[in-house]
Amino acid sequence: MHGRRHGEPPYRRVVVHGGPGAPGSALGIANLLPRALEPYQSAVTVEGQIDELAQAISDDAQPPVVLIGHSWGAMLALLTAARHPILVAKVILVCSGGFSAEAYAQTDGNRMSRLSPKDRERAEEIKRLRRESPEDRLAELTHDYYEVISK
Repeated sequence: MHGRRHGEPPYRRVVVHGGPGAPGSALGIANLLPRALEPYQSAVTVEGQIDELAQAISDDAQPPVVLIGHSWGAMLALLTAARHPILVAKVILVCSGGFSAEAYAQTDGNRMSRLSPKDRERAEEIKRLRRESPEDRLAELTHDYYEVISK
C-alpha cells in the first residue's frame, strides 16, 4: 500500500485524504485514531482512484471498514462505498465538497478568489492545459494545480 499505517493491524478504519493530489492532508484525522490506514491515491481518473482505494482496503485492512474521507476523500469514500458495499461498514464525510456542477463551480470560484492575480492566472493556465493534455500528463498537471492553489 502506498500511504501510512497508524498503529498495528487489524486496520478497521481507513482515512482518505483530500486532493486529488493532496496526500497526507488527512494526517491530523488519522493521528487521532488507533489502527488506521491512510492510503494515498495516485490514479488520475475517478474510476482508477475508486479501484485503488478498494484494493488498499482488500489488501491491507479488515473489511468491512469505516471509511473517513476529508474533502475530495469524502467524495471518493462515498463513491467507493457505493461501488464496493461489502468492503465498507460506515462512511464518515469530513468537509465534503458537493456533487453537482454548481457546487464545483462555487468551490472553484472560492479557491480562485483567494489567489493573487499571478497565481490565479497560473491556475487558470493549468486548468486549460489539463483539458487539452493527454492522460499521461494529467497527474503532473494536477499536482501543479494543487501546488498553486495551496499557497
